[in-house]
Amino acid sequence: MVATAKPVTVEELWELRHEPYRLALIDGELHWMPGAGGTHGAVTAKFCTRLDPFVTDHGLGMLFAETGFRLFPDRLVTLFPDIAFVRAARVPQGEARERFLNLAPDLAVEIYSPTDYPKLLGEKLTAYFAAGTRVVWVVYPRTRSVAVYRSADEFVTFGPDDVLDGGDVLPGFSIRVANLFP
Repeated sequence: MVATAKPVTVEELWELRHEPYRLALIDGELHWMPGAGGTHGAVTAKFCTRLDPFVTDHGLGMLFAETGFRLFPDRLVTLFPDIAFVRAARVPQGEARERFLNLAPDLAVEIYSPTDYPKLLGEKLTAYFAAGTRVVWVVYPRTRSVAVYRSADEFVTFGPDDVLDGGDVLPGFSIRVANLFP
């Protein structure tokens, strides 16, 4: 749902950070989405508890949850993936982490909710890949599956009995998809 008449800046988006909504800013259009439900939150927590120890133990980088990523320096695009991974060499330091991060995540994880809009998901995928995100995992709790995107229109879906691996973004990570869901 688009709720803005004039382009919204990244600075204006920052001022809305206390709103009880999930937001996305794509080319100046502010997209307001309902807050996440219990299933969404439980799946997010499960993914984090599986990914974080691996990332930390292997010194690969840092995970972020519900963090704003300003994808382009010259476009009004800020997305908030449910979970994001940034390689160690690219993790912002100090004050650069206090506000929205000025980079694209290496991996973005979007957990699909019944209230999500398919058109918005497509716009997010296009923005992530245009900005340099290497992989996006779209997680479908109802079917207990994960679609792995390597471009906005190229994906492979893994079901509960399949093994998801981190490829070249999270080398060595692999897990049975069913183990990513509560």
